[in-house]
Amino acid sequence: MERVSVQAALAGAAACVAAEHPCDPRAADTVRHARAAGVAVLRLCRPGWHPRGARRWHVLRRASDLTRTIPPGAHVFAATGREEEAVLRRLRATVYLRRRGGRDAPPGLIAVEGTPPFTIADEMRLFRELGIGWLVLRDAGGEGARPKLDAARALGLHIALIARPALPDAPVARTSKEALRWLRQTLPSDA
Repeated sequence: MERVSVQAALAGAAACVAAEHPCDPRAADTVRHARAAGVAVLRLCRPGWHPRGARRWHVLRRASDLTRTIPPGAHVFAATGREEEAVLRRLRATVYLRRRGGRDAPPGLIAVEGTPPFTIADEMRLFRELGIGWLVLRDAGGEGARPKLDAARALGLHIALIARPALPDAPVARTSKEALRWLRQTLPSDA
């Protein structure tokens, strides 16, 4: 499928709901392009996670901060995107990634096969088997990674949470219902 540019997608639009992944830095482009086109814009973004047990939470501004945060020799389970793999390879640690369908991990990282959904008990068992001391994840929020986050908390693991990228100021909806309400209020009644 051909990818449509943001500018082309906004042509003739009355409103735009930017619903990229919460950690995707391209979301800023959508907001900027909508504003430049004179289109009302709303970000649809689920709430992020909030540190509990602050001594073991390490909120990082960017992935590159992992190299200063995770100690040499640590056993790390990384639940991040491919964008962070280069940084993960630079850690002086044993780093595990979950892969579906037998895909190999990049050099220097170890693949652990698995297919979601996972339960807290599944994740606790895996973390114990691998001797995990650190969980690394992006602040995506939502329920998909919740079991591994809850498992890490229950086991008292360190959690390195990579913050979301800074985005231009724009109204934010946390749910699709809120976004639909905004659209009804924003769009002309004859639209």
